[in-house]
Amino acid sequence: MPMRKTALLCLFLIPCLTFSITYLRAQVTFIMPADTILAGQPTLSVPITVKNFKDIVGTQFTLTWDNSVLNISSIDQLGFEDLSLSNHFNIESDSGWINFLYIDLGLTGVSLADDALLFRANFEVVGSPGDETEIRFSDDPTEREVTDTSSISTSQPVEASYENGFLMIEGTTSTNSSSHPELLRISEAYPNPFQGNINLSFYAKRSDTYQIEIFNLTGQILYRNPIYLSSGTQDILLGTHLFPEAGTYIIRLSGQNILATQKVLCTK
Repeated sequence: MPMRKTALLCLFLIPCLTFSITYLRAQVTFIMPADTILAGQPTLSVPITVKNFKDIVGTQFTLTWDNSVLNISSIDQLGFEDLSLSNHFNIESDSGWINFLYIDLGLTGVSLADDALLFRANFEVVGSPGDETEIRFSDDPTEREVTDTSSISTSQPVEASYENGFLMIEGTTSTNSSSHPELLRISEAYPNPFQGNINLSFYAKRSDTYQIEIFNLTGQILYRNPIYLSSGTQDILLGTHLFPEAGTYIIRLSGQNILATQKVLCTK
């Protein structure tokens, strides 16, 4: 089901009344749970929710994950009446991806409330303790695109953003990992275990703004903040107030579709 980037818009180039609408609209956003940690659980359900999903006549994207960690088992809880498993989804469980393509041939547009469910993807957890995978919105093999009723006459897709998810299977293996260690990694956390402040040493190949997050073993986000990293290695200090109680925490650094994680133990 691969589609070229302009595939949705081409379907809408039909004779119609041409009119102009000038307005500012909020960016359409597709969201997965940011971080999930599993400990001995055989399944994982991932809700795909949306914001500013207004008058949408077409949207398409691909979801990808590491199929050595997760195996797709089903899709359910479709968000509106016109969606169907047979017409709008292409599941490649062996390859680790789902294609999603929706087109409203009536061109009337579909709207959903903020944080409403678009659909839910259910997985079987096949990885081992210590395994992890990003669950992300991808352009391969179906490129991301959104069209609404106002963009039909302009032949331009609307802007959209995509918030990826991340899964870690809790275990006793390495305390840190990186999807692309040559581009971004957490080199060291010290002291670890710690009682007071903790120092993190980062390496970033490219100067850019990244996002740093701290979450506990239930997947709850405790801290999230953008951080600018210059190329090379640098240190930052995280205060003890960011870790509310003794226990294990995951620190995650992400940006430009790459991420690095570090497990730390607070003993206060």
